[in-house]
Amino acid sequence: MGLFKKSKKVNALNTENETKKLETDVKKIDFWICPKCATRNLNSSRSCKDCGYYR
Repeated sequence: MGLFKKSKKVNALNTENETKKLETDVKKIDFWICPKCATRNLNSSRSCKDCGYYR
């Protein structure tokens, strides 16, 4: 029984680490999607690079 308990703890730690990775990946999004033409644009741009839509 002790072996099973340890493996479950390891699995729980792995899922926590994966969750933290996903949270940090979500924060790295540095673009916005134009509502007019659905083009991805950098957050630093004020207008869409394809259609010129102002943010």
